[in-house]
Formats: sequence, C-alpha cells, structure tokens
Amino acid sequence: MAIDDVDGPLTPTCVPASGDLFPLGKTSVTCSATDKAGNTGSASFNVTVALAVLPSTTLDVANVIILENLDLRAAEPGVYELIALPLKIAGAEGSPIRAVLREL
Repeated sequence: MAIDDVDGPLTPTCVPASGDLFPLGKTSVTCSATDKAGNTGSASFNVTVALAVLPSTTLDVANVIILENLDLRAAEPGVYELIALPLKIAGAEGSPIRAVLREL
C-alpha cells in the first residue's frame, strides 16, 4: 500500500503482479501508484526464487507402499503432503485408498 499526504492510501500496481508465477532466480519487481493530482511514485525490489534442498533420508525398502494408478499430472508444481488412507480388507494384498494431496 502507498500513502499520499493528501489522498491517503493508494493501491499500487506492480509488474510482475502479486500472484504471478516467478521463475527460478532473481526477478525485479517495480510498483507504482498515482494520486488524484497525477503525481506518480515508484519503487523496485527483487524477488529471488530458489529450490529448497531437503535433507536426504534413507529409504526403508521394506516399508515402501505402492499407490497404483495415482495420477498427479493435474497438480501444479509445488510442495505437497500426500495422505493415503487405506481401506483394510482381510486377506487382501492391496486395498483401495482415499488420497489427499495437501499443499504445504
């Protein structure tokens, strides 16, 4: 938000806009606001997007669970938690699940 001494709060316009997807690396953002008298002020800042390096873990192959036919192609790129709630069926090697993909 920008504040003008006469007009009070002004809503700035930024390029790229808030909510736009930013590429990896550094992107310059410039915001400007114009008061009723036509005076314009602007400021710039950088947004840096980097890949997070998660700690490595050892995979316990004995406890790997396979989720067949799970299609995640419609999920937007991001960091998620996958919650798979199985329906236990006595004597079966597998079971249907309810899968929930929660964005973190």
